[in-house]
Amino acid sequence: MDKDKVKLAIAPIGWTNDDMPELGKENTFQQTISEMALAGFTGCEVGSKYPRDPKLLKGQ
Repeated sequence: MDKDKVKLAIAPIGWTNDDMPELGKENTFQQTISEMALAGFTGCEVGSKYPRDPKLLKGQ
């Protein structure tokens, strides 16, 4: 396996819970994606705190 071809992604539930919003309510979208990047993840699914505008998601 070529580790340079493997990319890891994660779900935002590690930071905030969509079913129980009181769990992780203190975590912002910016904090969540920053910590994901610092942990080495290159992608994730969309969570309830994520902007719905693709331009905002891409940081434009």
